[in-house]
Amino acid sequence: MTECEDRLALRGVGRVGFYSGSDQTPEDIPFSSCLAAALRFMGEDYSWTTFTEKGKTLHRDDLYIELLGASGMAFGLRWKDGWYQDAADMMFVADPTEIIRRSFAHVGYGFRGVDKSGSPDDEARFVNGIREFLKAGKPVLSFGVVGPPECGEALIGWSYFQDMPPLTAASSMNLTEPTAGATGSPTSGAS
Repeated sequence: MTECEDRLALRGVGRVGFYSGSDQTPEDIPFSSCLAAALRFMGEDYSWTTFTEKGKTLHRDDLYIELLGASGMAFGLRWKDGWYQDAADMMFVADPTEIIRRSFAHVGYGFRGVDKSGSPDDEARFVNGIREFLKAGKPVLSFGVVGPPECGEALIGWSYFQDMPPLTAASSMNLTEPTAGATGSPTSGAS
């Protein structure tokens, strides 16, 4: 863990995001990909499969695939007019808490969810809770921590949406090294 002024960063949390043409197979369902990155950071040993397709060597994160199945997210698709990136993400149509519970139970961990209460103290409660886990060397998964520059003043980390221009333009911090990690929307990490 690195502490710079009042910022905490866990070094070595794997970068997450939508497929960008790398040699790693697509992981376009954010929650399962973020949980897989967090578990690997915490030292969980899961396999990778390497194969060659059309002359290109690719690496598949078997933990990501396993989490898609264990959570039920591998078995859903939402249909509506037009194309939407969230069409395959069950977090938008099923009970997200149940998907999260199934995923953590499958890998032998519990989780602690922290929701907004509507209180003016919500932001401080979130930041303090996240800092507590980071100081203990534990990455954090979070949802909805993307937005205007002031978000980057308190929390930094990988976001699944960090390469999307409308959101990166609003960000005060552009993380490019695959060793930074803390929070995002959802980000790499687990508590």
